[in-house]
Amino acid sequence: MQNSIPDIFTVALGHLAQQLLKSYDKSHFQDELKKTIMIAKVSFQLASDASKNKHIHGHILARALEKQFDHTGDLADIDQAIAVQQDAMQLISDNHTNKPNYLGDFGTFFGNRFKHSGNPSDINQAIAALQNAVQLTPDGDANKPVHLHNLGTSFSFRFDQLKDLSDVDQAIAAYQNAVQLTPDNDTDKPKYLDNLGSSFAKRFKYLGDPADLNQAIAAHKKAVQLASDDHPNKAYHLNNLGTSFLIHFGRFEDLSNIDQAIAAYQNAVQLTPNDHASKPDHLTNLGSSFTKRFEYLNDPADLDQAIAAHQKAVQLASDDHPNKAHHLSDLGSSFLSCFKYFHDIAYVDQAIAAYQKAVQLTPDNHTDKPHYLNNLGNSFGHHFQYLGDLADVDQALAAHQKAVQLTPNNHTSKPSYLNNLGSSFLNRFQHLGNLADVDQAIVACQNAMQLTPDDHANKHIFLSNLGNSFFNRFKHFSDFSDLQKAIIHFSLAAQSSAGSFSMRFNAGRRWVRCAHILQHSSLFQACDITLNLLSKLAWLGLPLSKRYSALTQATGFVRDAAAIAVEHEDYNTAVEWLEQGNSVVWGQQLQLRTSFDDLKAKHSILANEFDQISKQLEQASYRYDTEQKSSEEQAQQHHALAIKWESLLLKIRSMPGFNQFLMPKKLAQLYECAHSGPVIILNCSQLSCDALIIMTGSEDVIHLPLSDLTYNDAFDLGISLNEMLRKDGRRVARLESHLPYSYKFYESILSELWFKVVKPVLDALAYPKQTATSKNLSRIFWCPTGPLTFLPIHAAGIYGTTGPNVKVSEFVISSYTPTLSALILPSEDIIQQNINLLAVAQPSSDGQFSQLPGTQEEISKIKERLSRLNSNQVLLTESNGTVEDVLDKLQKCSWVHFACHGIQDLRNPVNSGLLLANKQRLKLSDVVRVTRPHGGLAFLSACQTATGDKRLADEAVHLAAGMLFIGYGGVIATMWSILDDVAPKVAEDVYSQLFSDDSLPDYRQAARALHYAVEKLQQDPKISSKFYSWLPFVHFGL
Repeated sequence: MQNSIPDIFTVALGHLAQQLLKSYDKSHFQDELKKTIMIAKVSFQLASDASKNKHIHGHILARALEKQFDHTGDLADIDQAIAVQQDAMQLISDNHTNKPNYLGDFGTFFGNRFKHSGNPSDINQAIAALQNAVQLTPDGDANKPVHLHNLGTSFSFRFDQLKDLSDVDQAIAAYQNAVQLTPDNDTDKPKYLDNLGSSFAKRFKYLGDPADLNQAIAAHKKAVQLASDDHPNKAYHLNNLGTSFLIHFGRFEDLSNIDQAIAAYQNAVQLTPNDHASKPDHLTNLGSSFTKRFEYLNDPADLDQAIAAHQKAVQLASDDHPNKAHHLSDLGSSFLSCFKYFHDIAYVDQAIAAYQKAVQLTPDNHTDKPHYLNNLGNSFGHHFQYLGDLADVDQALAAHQKAVQLTPNNHTSKPSYLNNLGSSFLNRFQHLGNLADVDQAIVACQNAMQLTPDDHANKHIFLSNLGNSFFNRFKHFSDFSDLQKAIIHFSLAAQSSAGSFSMRFNAGRRWVRCAHILQHSSLFQACDITLNLLSKLAWLGLPLSKRYSALTQATGFVRDAAAIAVEHEDYNTAVEWLEQGNSVVWGQQLQLRTSFDDLKAKHSILANEFDQISKQLEQASYRYDTEQKSSEEQAQQHHALAIKWESLLLKIRSMPGFNQFLMPKKLAQLYECAHSGPVIILNCSQLSCDALIIMTGSEDVIHLPLSDLTYNDAFDLGISLNEMLRKDGRRVARLESHLPYSYKFYESILSELWFKVVKPVLDALAYPKQTATSKNLSRIFWCPTGPLTFLPIHAAGIYGTTGPNVKVSEFVISSYTPTLSALILPSEDIIQQNINLLAVAQPSSDGQFSQLPGTQEEISKIKERLSRLNSNQVLLTESNGTVEDVLDKLQKCSWVHFACHGIQDLRNPVNSGLLLANKQRLKLSDVVRVTRPHGGLAFLSACQTATGDKRLADEAVHLAAGMLFIGYGGVIATMWSILDDVAPKVAEDVYSQLFSDDSLPDYRQAARALHYAVEKLQQDPKISSKFYSWLPFVHFGL
């Protein structure tokens, strides 16, 4: 009896320790764990070696010590756990039922110690123990998948340290066996799938086999699917799924992958409380995915999201957090992207600070150290390019060289590090001109190319940088073989099937430049391919404002391409390229409204689907610009619609007879624009300035070189004029206080435009000077480009001289058009049987701007004129003229007249508009949502309604173009501020001409009516010398 008392006592103690350990697993109270260890030690020490339960007491103690190690990180705890577990195992035979589980825990303990010690012998011991556990466990045993999973984790740990690919192969095999042996309803199944996916992703990073990446995504998807929202590891599985999508996007740049990565990361963040150790990791990954999408789409909203996520991650992670360096590095990358977009050097300083701290926190043997060094080198490179300090480029080179040195050739990031090293050498060469630097740049970029498969998403970047190195060497040493090599690499980059459209466009532009210098046979091909990238640069999956922003990097290219065609006497191609490359966004939106009867007749189901997607896509593109904020879900829906639309378009073009469906118009179609008079395209390029004339009856485009005009002439004229007019840009009661009495200035500008632009055209067309009456004058349509779009071509002439005055209005009636297509009459353009006119007046501006009493007079005169006709009038004044009211009536009224303040938004031109009731603004982005039949006149008696964005001179981002887009056949607008007392006179005289008899007016006579009204102003001695009173009024369209 005495010998049995200690056994009973130790068993009771062991049972108590086991219950306390279970309680700790739920509560994580450290006091419970300390009690567990104390009691387990006593039970283990008191039990004799002959006791059949001693091994159980030892196992409980070892597990408790391991948990304490997880909390404290004290290696003494894990050392003791390993020693106790070893003693416990020695007490039982290999065929004991507990032996496999003890071996499994023994291996796990060694694995945990390895994570802290990095001692290879620890991970080797872990693998040996776990392999033994797997061998001793039959397949039907519930613990077999557990041992297999832990074995896979140990192989994965060893792979991370030693980079032996056989280890990741064995990790995958172990995880796959664990998954196969585990039913879907087992709560551990998602964990096994998740780690299997992560191992496939690791192997992909080293071998680059897309099959591994697809397997990774499939495993992570299944893990997320099997884990309920309240599963403790659901956020972790979502995070890893997002990472797989992010890796896939980095390799293939399929936009749907980055959208899915963002969605997964957002869900992971939402499911994770702020005090959870994984929250910073999830936030950093979310931020990185937004940064990646920004680099692809150039949408600054993504940058805002990225920085917010990264900053919160850094804030939540203490300096001893194992991933703090990673969070800092990714924050630095977001700052660097901000610099590239906003060109504010403060962002580079912030990036450098973040990268430097990341590098300092990371030992050289850490796998991420090269990544942090590479990013640090990039930031120093940008700092050098901005400030020109040689110390920056030396630091960039040092960081890039160390990143390359620490990275094996089979690592998927090695090509990027080599490419960036080449960029640093090139930066220094451009500053110092040392041949050795550019040679080393070329070698580094060539090495990057050799390590990169042809279908890699970054291949175009490496090709472009290599081309840039050859081009720079050519510029310094004039070796034409270098220029040949530059052409080859730029052409390959521009024609790449993967990669950022922005990068590909820039490569195409450089291809054109090099080919032009060499007069290479690929010159026209280069222009054509790069032009076709414009619609990709301004992708339909982006809102209007973001598309316009993307096109700012293409400024001047279309004009240069046309000048090249002119240089080669291919005037037809020049016209086609200008039509394709100007007003890109308006052209895209018109495509979404195009009717396609032929397609409906032959493929009705496909036509209906395409029509439905087009309508949804158009509405999606406006939503962002009319709402304060758009959700990530809306953005992803917009992306998906654009991808679907492009897919359907390719399908339609594959159908017999539809290969030209929605393709850019050919010259034969464009000739229809000249039905009412010659159309004069004024191409103003850095290469040359030319007039390209389209006339009915002429089989070819007429070319007229504007030999006396240069791009700089036109640009300087615009700058000078802008200085004179640089004020708020609203309709004002008195303009004298805003504009100086510099009549000579206006005379000089108008004279220069006459001699250098207009007179050569009129001479070529042999137009005679007419008498004062405008009824005898022919019409002419000006389609200016570049800086000429901001100059008053319509008023060019010789004024104020002692001799006879000469002005364009004595020869022709001038109208403007943003494109040739805008002048082509649609089949549905019919003469209306009655006039429905919407008149909107806002004499007050709710205290925002000056009062406009003249607007009431203006509207009353219109009302008087209309009263004699069979017409309906809708008058909206004061509080009745809200944006909602006006948009509703615009769809129903054939004519519209606005008399109010105009607002020009220089930051976001689609927000330019008209000031209506209740301080509301009728924005351009509101107007273009309207659908209405073609025809009618829009009279915009407000300031700057035909003033575009100087960054987008060829995109016609103004209200006049917007009115043409929604179907008005003609538009009277203003180039800048107008006088409140002059506007009613112009309106009265225009309508007096249009409504001169009892017949219904024709909007196509509006240009003639405006010509008469302005002519009448010029005859008034009080006004004629005040150019700013009559100069701003212009006509657009038919």
